[in-house]
Amino acid sequence: MTRREFLDGLEKALEGEVSAVIIAENLNYYNGYIKEEVAKGKLEEDVLDMLGDPRLIAQTIIDTNGGEGDYSTDDAGTSYEDVSYQNSWGSMQESAEEENSGTNFWFHTSKPIKWYHKVLAVLIPIILIVLIVAIAIGFLQLVAYFAVPVLIVFFCVYLFRRFMR
Repeated sequence: MTRREFLDGLEKALEGEVSAVIIAENLNYYNGYIKEEVAKGKLEEDVLDMLGDPRLIAQTIIDTNGGEGDYSTDDAGTSYEDVSYQNSWGSMQESAEEENSGTNFWFHTSKPIKWYHKVLAVLIPIILIVLIVAIAIGFLQLVAYFAVPVLIVFFCVYLFRRFMR
């Protein structure tokens, strides 16, 4: 299988299941990923074998993006055929590289959030709150450890002065 066959298979599997924007983002991502791996010295065939069947990847994308129904038009009413980057992964990649000149384009795509990122997003604030409360309680205990004897001494001095009058 070639890169073109992989991308065409991915596009066909996604067509009508997710929006044209999601299709273009994923085609652009996989095209760039394959090019990067080949640039690192891997064979294109090995990279494609590692990625696996484009239909399985498409199913994951569809499941992730809630692909139900016909997405032949986007929210603005633009039909899939009107989208300028249809079947132009190479030129799309080149224009993206020109636009970003030196920045990493892959951070600008919308990728699904992984489950462990969601867990961390919940756990980190909870851990921080628990840590702040623990530090506050520790500080109060330390103050109480020294403050209680000092208060007892002051109270005794107060009582002693009162009896001496």
